[in-house]
Amino acid sequence: MGEVWRARRDDGIYDQIVAIKLMQPGGPDRAARFDNERRRLAQMEHPGIARILDGGITADGLAYMAMDYVDGVPIDQFASGRPLRERVRLLASVCDAVHHAHTKLVLHRDLKPDNILVDQNGQVRLIDFGIAAAMEESETGGPLTLAYAAPEQLQGKPLSVATDVFGIGLVLHTVLSGRLAMRRHDASIVVDRSGIPPKDLIAIAERATKADPSARYPSADALGSELRRFLDGQAVFARSGGLTYRAGKIVQRYPAASTAGSLAILALIGGLFTSLNFASEARGETKRANSALAQAEWQLQRSETFLQAQVAYGDALQRLFGANADAEALSSALNNIWLEAHANRAGNPETAAALSYAIGRNFYFRGDNVSALSIFDAWMGEGYGPPEMIAFGEEVYAMMLQDAGRVDEAIPRMRDLVLRFDTGFATSLTDRVNYAVRLARMTRDEADILLGEDLLQQRLTHDLAPFDRLYAFSQLGSLRMIRDDREGALEAYGEVLRMYELHPEYASNGRDISRFNVASLQLFVRSNSSEADRLADLILTEDFALKGVSLQTGRGYLIRGLAAEAEGRTGDALAALSAAYETFSSFAGAESTHAISALSALAVAHASAGNLQAAEEELARASALIGEADAGDDRQRKIRLAHLLIRRSAGAAVEDVQDALLLEPDIKALRTDGLSRYYHDRLVRSGVPGLNFK
Repeated sequence: MGEVWRARRDDGIYDQIVAIKLMQPGGPDRAARFDNERRRLAQMEHPGIARILDGGITADGLAYMAMDYVDGVPIDQFASGRPLRERVRLLASVCDAVHHAHTKLVLHRDLKPDNILVDQNGQVRLIDFGIAAAMEESETGGPLTLAYAAPEQLQGKPLSVATDVFGIGLVLHTVLSGRLAMRRHDASIVVDRSGIPPKDLIAIAERATKADPSARYPSADALGSELRRFLDGQAVFARSGGLTYRAGKIVQRYPAASTAGSLAILALIGGLFTSLNFASEARGETKRANSALAQAEWQLQRSETFLQAQVAYGDALQRLFGANADAEALSSALNNIWLEAHANRAGNPETAAALSYAIGRNFYFRGDNVSALSIFDAWMGEGYGPPEMIAFGEEVYAMMLQDAGRVDEAIPRMRDLVLRFDTGFATSLTDRVNYAVRLARMTRDEADILLGEDLLQQRLTHDLAPFDRLYAFSQLGSLRMIRDDREGALEAYGEVLRMYELHPEYASNGRDISRFNVASLQLFVRSNSSEADRLADLILTEDFALKGVSLQTGRGYLIRGLAAEAEGRTGDALAALSAAYETFSSFAGAESTHAISALSALAVAHASAGNLQAAEEELARASALIGEADAGDDRQRKIRLAHLLIRRSAGAAVEDVQDALLLEPDIKALRTDGLSRYYHDRLVRSGVPGLNFK
């Protein structure tokens, strides 16, 4: 394709040695490849990739480019005779460089030792993107190096990130064993187990070079992370050695682990919370050691399962990197990735489950519960994938069901989670508190409420990190609302906002929800519409800038509309409440509790503006959306109380409204249903005797 010369700058400006690549004549195809290489190299900004410095056309009409001159040798020559750990570190650096190219949507397609140089400083330098291709290109043929080509290259099939992962795997085999791997009939390789003594590295090489691209590591970054897990003495994902293998890894990392005190440190493996208190309370050296190891294993399983999902999700995002897609386009693309994985679940249930969890969870925490449930309903309905991943999915699924108003389905799942996390481990307390509080909010049962409060008090006695304390106060506010201690709830939520002021780095993790909670109580309890409106503006400006349009955006519009209606600014109220309804419909569904809240508030605002016909139309629309909902349904309650408030504002007699109000069967529900309670309290202020909440 060309010639490469060592060259010196000759314009006298400064001294510089470069590599000059000259394209040989060869027609338009060769010229196009050369131009593509220059264009792709210009995107690269990584110390592990040789840069392009200049380019142009010679006097003889030959295209050229000037590149970094790498004074080095191929990686297999450099690594020969060096310690194993140094060789593995070099290979991890190769993964970093290849991953950078992938983030620029470029596949190298010709990874081999001659194209991976190591300079005099030990820095890996990736060169020769002459046959590279953009990820979006569908080209299946083209030049290749037979000895290092992936099976799909040899078979003329579509190429992907996994193609370069295979190339790295072959280079890994050459660097570690000192010889090129032999091929099987399916073009996969036979790993030289005698030449690569550590079993972890054998497993890594075998996974990276699987014949099936979907069975390899999902990205070069994932392969690099796996190599660093080996260097750090951690269990690698390519092996499934169970407790014996992982416990052995723990002991290797902590040589003094034969003592009970050191074993307690092993419980930190999960990376979330310490179990030192639990270990110190155990009686006897053996019991303390067993407890610490058991807790380390329990948390390690959860961490590894979560990391598996993160790896799968990271690869999915990588495939979209640089697309400049808006939120709607990104959501559509992620959903298409999930649909592809779901369709292939029989052949690769592990990846399908990991992507179901990761993408569905992403939709859920962005407030798009409709998309999240479409994924989790399908996944949980079939239950494919590893049991640990399914258990992780159950946790998020129970919360999704609750937020979607599918309470009858959510309650038994949430109760099972409360029992599941009764492990006796300090690391499980946070999860158990979370699910116990959610269960209490759904059932409003006295025993569930007391359990949630008791567990929360235990949690608050620990020396918590700022974010954990912030979250605990948020849960405390929720429990106080269930007990109808609304001033106490306002105090707890106020503490949450003060902690956000001290730690703005946590702002993207729920500050908008906390502002909504405080704004609701300021409006509903203290009738402080100006403070509620101020907080709503912060949700729609500061928090919107952090997260974009989400379910919380709808809550900001809802509070803004309710505050405007309370102040008599009915035009502003109607505009804000309409925006709230549209947002809720998009993210939670038109029949969701959120959307019905906005419609009922819109009806009340129309009545305040004197348009009773429009008010009745909005309530009729809300009733049609929920169909034959039970009388105790939160949505039905909002519609009924809004209707009574509208009737009262239209001049209905106190006795007529009171008779209808006293039919309300679920007093406990109004303790946490802020909007319905707000309507009830407004009826009381209009002269209607209210319900007794004590």
